[in-house]
Amino acid sequence: MKIEGIEFTQKAAALILRENEDVYELLVHSFAENPLLPWRFPSGGIESETIEEGLLREVYEESGLQDLTIVRKLGVQRYYKAYSDRFIERHDYLLKTNIDLPDTWQHLVHGNGNDAGEIFLYRWIRPKEIYRIDPEHHKFLDEKHLPEFFYAKSQ
Repeated sequence: MKIEGIEFTQKAAALILRENEDVYELLVHSFAENPLLPWRFPSGGIESETIEEGLLREVYEESGLQDLTIVRKLGVQRYYKAYSDRFIERHDYLLKTNIDLPDTWQHLVHGNGNDAGEIFLYRWIRPKEIYRIDPEHHKFLDEKHLPEFFYAKSQ
């Protein structure tokens, strides 16, 4: 996609919630080869498909999850990614899992992306842990965009 003469790479990110007792938790992953890197959300490039189709494909490739519901689009952000020398337009979505999932698991990434063959370590987090999430994923990580994550259900 081109905006004002700049070519943007289309991407999508999935912020996935689950209910656990009276709170919601978000799914994040780290890299098995370097677990000290900041945590990330499943995300990746959009191919010749709709944004939502690409989002669900990327989630499946990166986590193995399929039975998810898109709750709402959180927004779009455009930025320059220095280490890949690309302009990115990323569409962030909130999703909910419809099945009971373990607290942690690992997944071998498949597909055609740069992360194919990586092993991702997944875990569920609560608001006090968001400081460990990669700053690239912070734009919509607030009470305005994710009230269900930041406020207990019983409140």
